[in-house]
Amino acid sequence: KWEILVHIADVSDLYSPDVTESVNDDCNVKSLRKAAESRGVSRYDLPFGPLHLMPPVALEALALVTRDLEGKSKSTKKWSPVNRCVTLWAYIDERNGKILDAGLERSIISAPIALTFESAST
Repeated sequence: KWEILVHIADVSDLYSPDVTESVNDDCNVKSLRKAAESRGVSRYDLPFGPLHLMPPVALEALALVTRDLEGKSKSTKKWSPVNRCVTLWAYIDERNGKILDAGLERSIISAPIALTFESAST
């Protein structure tokens, strides 16, 4: 069987009533909440491209921290060896492609390696 894991940055802390600090120097949590609430959803309108739920500065600040093949951070934000995520996992029968089991859960993962198309195909 194949195991597939899809990790998505967990941004739920933005909606915790306890959180009042800044995400980075360019944006604070209150302004992020207002921007997300005014947009409602992310939209992917062709040919114009995506209109994300959160502004670009927030997406960068909340994105997963990644590293390159040598282990160096590829992120412009403060280095952290772990990321809080929401993980979708699935076990798939490799003979017929049917899903055997699947789930969704909160997780903490180490900084994943970010591959380019070239490095992934060699």
